[in-house]
Amino acid sequence: MKVLLFKPIAPVYHVVQPPLGLGYLARLLLDRGHGVTLWDAGRLRPTWEDFARLVRQGGFDLAGVQVFTRDVPSAHRHLRLLRQESPSTLLL
Repeated sequence: MKVLLFKPIAPVYHVVQPPLGLGYLARLLLDRGHGVTLWDAGRLRPTWEDFARLVRQGGFDLAGVQVFTRDVPSAHRHLRLLRQESPSTLLL
């Protein structure tokens, strides 16, 4: 299974903090033989088109997002984009 785990694009980054929870999930999935892409918008500073390109080219079976309250609007936008670009990807 190909899995995308990501931290959403946010308008302001007060603290650049690695997504440790996503890292733990990624390690668990890798240990069980799954392919994992860990995408950290806080570190990468990507555009929305960068994310759309990743989704189109990735062929992901499953996608999970780390969400804090301040990131909910951005997470919704990511999920809408995922659904548009890859309708068969399971979202969580």
